[in-house]
Amino acid sequence: MQIPLSVQIISRQTRLSKRVLDLIEEKVRWLRACFDEISSLHVTVDRPHRSHRKGNDFRVTVLLSVPGKTLVASRTPSTRKSDKVPYGAIAAAFHAVHRELSSYQGRRRLPTRLINAS
Repeated sequence: MQIPLSVQIISRQTRLSKRVLDLIEEKVRWLRACFDEISSLHVTVDRPHRSHRKGNDFRVTVLLSVPGKTLVASRTPSTRKSDKVPYGAIAAAFHAVHRELSSYQGRRRLPTRLINAS
């Protein structure tokens, strides 16, 4: 059963282009295809102030709600070249939350162990 999805995209200290918004929407559809019980998803794209550092590093946080749990993944600025534009940071954050979601799915499928079965 597919649960209605609430998506919120927030940008802080930066403007998001149509291309960036399209990429985020594509990644949301990808996550939704993997797990249809996601009820809400919040994506925050932030460009922290770095007065002593060159480059435009981006921080992307993905927070999603599934039955009984809230999963969070974040990609913080680093010296990697992929973080100088938001595309790499967005892809990395969505892959991180996908790993969290896969782990969550695996834990839900595990049978309950019997304690003191002797």
